[in-house]
Amino acid sequence: MKTNHKLLELAYTILSLKCLYPDDFVNSVFQRFVSAVLETKSDTFQITPCDLCKLRKRCAVAEKMLEIDWANRVRKSVSPKKSLLSFPYYDNYLSLASFEIGLIKNFKKASKIIFVGSGPLPLSGILLAKSGYEVWLMDRCPFACFLAEKLLTKLGMIKRCKVLQQDAFRFSNYSDFPIIILGALVGQDEKEKNKLLQSILSNTLKGSLILARSTWGARRVFYPVVNTEWCKPCDFIEEFRPKDPKLVNSCVACIV
Repeated sequence: MKTNHKLLELAYTILSLKCLYPDDFVNSVFQRFVSAVLETKSDTFQITPCDLCKLRKRCAVAEKMLEIDWANRVRKSVSPKKSLLSFPYYDNYLSLASFEIGLIKNFKKASKIIFVGSGPLPLSGILLAKSGYEVWLMDRCPFACFLAEKLLTKLGMIKRCKVLQQDAFRFSNYSDFPIIILGALVGQDEKEKNKLLQSILSNTLKGSLILARSTWGARRVFYPVVNTEWCKPCDFIEEFRPKDPKLVNSCVACIV
């Protein structure tokens, strides 16, 4: 009960924040909120559907602002690689990348990946490239792509990660990629995310692997959940949850 009370209190603190710029106070609030979500044993907590929608949007905006702040920090640093390691959620990204690479190796022998919704701080793509994959990073936001390219250049990764500024709904070359990863922040809600997945599914080749980041339980406050109904015609569909308790994302794997 104490955890749920703390969770609710932090949720409404986030809803009342006048600014989401990642200063020490805002970072502290979100770090405590993430910890409270991970600690709760309940699948839900007492918050209205309307406030839940608002909270998810605020979390998404805060995450993007944090990424922008750190993309700028790293690209301006005299020691960019060392600076990147200081990103507060770096270990979480490392664990998530390891989890997803394990899934990829189990299902698909290919090295070309497109990551949809890579953002201004494409840590997942960087970690995939360091593991030997040819990575294309796609985002519809010109500023996110601009920052990502500057960051990758500073890190010496620009030849291993290609940045593509494109709307995921309008992109028609998914068939060029045997592995497609859909980021957690792609899609404002479940309906939009699943609509995009259906669009991707209709533009991929037989045998392609789609990994769509999802979530479960109380973690649903952060991201839209992937509905596995969207790929019933596929050869294989299953949601995988990581063993690392610090991760908020599960992964829906689909073989077309």
